[in-house]
Amino acid sequence: MILQKLLFPNVEICSRVRMYYKGDNLTVLMGEEYCVIPKGEILSTHTYFNSFSVGKWKKYTTISNLSLRLKLQGEFSLRLRHACKMNNKIRDIVIVERHICMESAENVSVPIFMEENSGVYYFELKALSEDAKFLGGAYETEIDPANVADVKLAIGICTFRRES
Repeated sequence: MILQKLLFPNVEICSRVRMYYKGDNLTVLMGEEYCVIPKGEILSTHTYFNSFSVGKWKKYTTISNLSLRLKLQGEFSLRLRHACKMNNKIRDIVIVERHICMESAENVSVPIFMEENSGVYYFELKALSEDAKFLGGAYETEIDPANVADVKLAIGICTFRRES
């Protein structure tokens, strides 16, 4: 089950690339939703839209397992990281490091051991080949359908003078 898709900038919502991905010399193609990473450059998802808030998911859901699925083409060094605030300092550690090589665009899944109860998970991709491509992905879980809650949600948005 997909918990959170990795998002690409959207002109109609927010086209500021650094809200989605950090990195030098990245070519983010918004309409086609992929990113070209030059050899030696690093793409990071330590951003507002693409980090995974493990504290919130653990607090408000019953998930017990997590994996990161990425669609990649090229050769990469992947670092899965955890960042959290401890004693008024940010602790940022690498929890998984993996070498990935995909000749054509294929999915790779990386399990995340959810030992943390706060902070965020995010990943970094370092391109080891020319014009490596990141084509999206998601944070996913496997859950028994009996444990999925039936959610009903209502939203009320008020304005002072009821402008349209």
